[in-house]
Amino acid sequence: MNRIITAIYLFLISLSVSATNLEIGVFELSPYVYKTEKGLSGALIKFLKKVEKSSNLTFSYKVLPYPRLLEDIKRDKVDIAIFYPNFKARTNRLKYIKTLGNQNYIISKRYSAFRKLKSHNNTLGIIRGANYGDLIDSHDSSKKIKLKSYEQGIKLLSADRLDYLTIPSTVFYKLCDNKKKCNSFELRSVRHVNEKFNWIHASPKMLDKKEKLLLEFKKAHNLVIRKFGYKFLHEFLD
Repeated sequence: MNRIITAIYLFLISLSVSATNLEIGVFELSPYVYKTEKGLSGALIKFLKKVEKSSNLTFSYKVLPYPRLLEDIKRDKVDIAIFYPNFKARTNRLKYIKTLGNQNYIISKRYSAFRKLKSHNNTLGIIRGANYGDLIDSHDSSKKIKLKSYEQGIKLLSADRLDYLTIPSTVFYKLCDNKKKCNSFELRSVRHVNEKFNWIHASPKMLDKKEKLLLEFKKAHNLVIRKFGYKFLHEFLD
């Protein structure tokens, strides 16, 4: 009898925990999300920890490659995910609330004139699969160099193997000392292109059946942003 009571108690406890837990899908890209000996860290994780602390929820994280993250949020394999809106991936119907983003820059070691990029004759480094806005996304695809990381882009820029690099403010402020120097080399041009904001995307199941959890998340999310006046993820850099 005691075993049965214990089993029922543990089952009820597990239901209680799962009822307040949100599984958040993220993709690993420094300095937003990266692994350390103590677990996940990065600007996005620090922001989410503040949100969690201001809520009655517990967060767990599932680190996925970006393409798989887009699929998993559509298939209810994660509760929410955070990324730029992606029309091609057909995830816009899952957009829930706008959240912190970046200021996007285009930087160059080689050219001081931004018009050189507009000629479409020069190479432009972008993160594979990312979208940054019309000016950048419309650049000649044969001249786009698809990168695995922004660190790779900085190295190519330094070695004169890349004409321009698209870089969000969170990465720019982390990897570059200031707006004129980056990784020990001088920048000839730094052009602010736009501001782009991430969106919290919710799985179909969350939107249909677990609206109460989403509302609790939204309440804490908005409270943190309003209380501290956050606008961009670079505000969470060390």
